[in-house]
Order: sequence, then C-alpha cells, then structure tokens
Amino acid sequence: MGTVTNDPLNIKTNNTSAIFIDASQKVGIGTTGPDAKLDIHGDTRLGDSDDGNYLNVSSTGIVTLKGTAKRWLAVRPDIDYTVITAQGKPTQVVVGVFHGYSMPVYVADQNEELFFNIHVPGRWDEASNPIVHLLVALAGAEDVSDNFKFQISWEHLTEGEIIPVTSHDVEVEQAVLTDRNAQYSTYELRFTIDYDVDDPDNLADHDDLAFRLRRIDATNPDVTNEIIILDYHVEFQVDKMFDGDAV
Repeated sequence: MGTVTNDPLNIKTNNTSAIFIDASQKVGIGTTGPDAKLDIHGDTRLGDSDDGNYLNVSSTGIVTLKGTAKRWLAVRPDIDYTVITAQGKPTQVVVGVFHGYSMPVYVADQNEELFFNIHVPGRWDEASNPIVHLLVALAGAEDVSDNFKFQISWEHLTEGEIIPVTSHDVEVEQAVLTDRNAQYSTYELRFTIDYDVDDPDNLADHDDLAFRLRRIDATNPDVTNEIIILDYHVEFQVDKMFDGDAV
C-alpha cells in the first residue's frame, strides 16, 4: 500500500469495482468515473445507524435525516384588528425608540386586550408543546423586583366567541431585574401551549389556534408604568421540511 504510482488505483470485490482513485485523486465508491473528490453510487449513509442518528441518500436521490436535533418554525400570528377597531383599545403608542401596544392592567369591560389567530402549520410534529414568545418593554424606569404579569387564554377556534368560556389560561410573571430596570429595558416572556390538555381532542396541525392576551395583576409590588408589546410569535417544533413531507 506504500507504492508510489501515477496510475489509478482500483480495489475490487468479486471482480466488481468497489473503491476507485483516479490520477487526480478523486475517489469513487461503486464507480470508476468519479465526478467529485468523493463520488458514491448507491445508497449512502453517514452517521451511526445503531443509535439512529444518520444522513441517508438513496440511489434514487431521496434524502433522509434521522436524529435527535430539534428544528423549530417561528410563525407570527394575525391580530384580530376588528376587535381593536370596534373598541378603540388597546392603543398603539410611541415611547422613545419603541412603537407598540400599550397594555395597562386589564379591567373588566375596558377591552385592554389583544386577540390573535394562527393556522397551525402542517410541519408541526404534533408531539411537542408550541411556545408563544412575547417581547415587551418597560415604558418607564421601574424599581428592581417589582413585577408584571401577562395571561394568555387559548383554545381551538370554534363557532361563536373567539375565546370560549372553556379556554385554557397560561400566566407568566416577570420580576424587574437588576441592570434591566431602566426605561426601554426589554423582556421576552414564554407561554407554553399544552397541546394535549384536552386529550383525546388534541391540538393538531392545520387547526386554527386562537388566543387572547391580557396584562393582569401581578404579585405586589406591581410596576408603575405601561408595559409595551413590541413583538410576538409562536414557535412550533417541526418534523418535516415542507408540508406533506415524510421524515
């Protein structure tokens, strides 16, 4: 094997070429005419088949990726502007560098709430909880350890009310942190949607998911100023590259 030669190297099994190295150092497996540095003809697998983590390319060009890595799809829900238009609330505000929705603590019949709707993507794996991400900012300086709290009420979209009486409530409370209590400080809140809480009537891909957002009373002391809603999205763990694809 230590012989120096300019001739191609052809290793055969049962008189069939198994590994071929040409004069330009291209390696072919299952071919004597490699078109790349490594050219493999036939089903190809990279990784560990025993533990189930591998990349497979079939001889017909089908790519299969198996493993434990998580893939996420972030989807921005639609706001139901008809409710805002009808009630005139919540109001959009500009505070310094920020533009968003002003959210005081909810008071019944004052309509300081936001309604969202999202079509659950077909790529969702239907086996993990979607996460609602909410980016907010302090409209003014606050005392460290003061609190603010938001509530999301969600349900499969049904006939009648956007959020029926049987909705599920998820609450997240956040304390103002040291070095993040100045005006314009931002926080990201995460709300977990328990997709199988209504088993067997679970949330499923292509369902319509509706949710309502309110700021509610927090553990005393509560922050003094407005909380501004800057951005929002829902994150789904996916098991397909495109709708309809098999893993």
